[in-house]
Amino acid sequence: MRQLQKAMPGLFYLLLAAVFFYGSFDIQQTTSGDLSVISATTYPRIFILFMAIIGVFVLISGLRQPDSEQEDSGSYSGLLICIAVTLAGILLLKTVGAILVGIVFLTTMFLLLDPQEASRKTLWKKILLAVVLSLLFSYLFRYGFGIRLPLYPSL
Repeated sequence: MRQLQKAMPGLFYLLLAAVFFYGSFDIQQTTSGDLSVISATTYPRIFILFMAIIGVFVLISGLRQPDSEQEDSGSYSGLLICIAVTLAGILLLKTVGAILVGIVFLTTMFLLLDPQEASRKTLWKKILLAVVLSLLFSYLFRYGFGIRLPLYPSL
């Protein structure tokens, strides 16, 4: 029974991926369905595929994990902070810009997901990595993929 509880997040991911895949058929396409053309459904379906793959890995790891392992009695504060930062980033994307939202989001995630206590030196490394990744991905999506993102704050 414990293994089934550990496998529930994987099942949830797979169910969510299936719902998103079903919903992706409602996206209006401007192309004729030619497979060599990137259409409006391409990127959402790639994301859904990765989501399903992660769901399968989480499901398998949950089913393979023995019952005798200690459960961590961690609180949900980290999860709530992740959700809050994600929602705030989505809401502030148009006004603050993708670069600043990305820097704050990535820095927060780096600090939450790293089990080590952050020293001054590692904190600056994480911030620098967040800046580089945010700039890289923002410009890649804007100019490489042609996706219109608000990169800078709108005044």
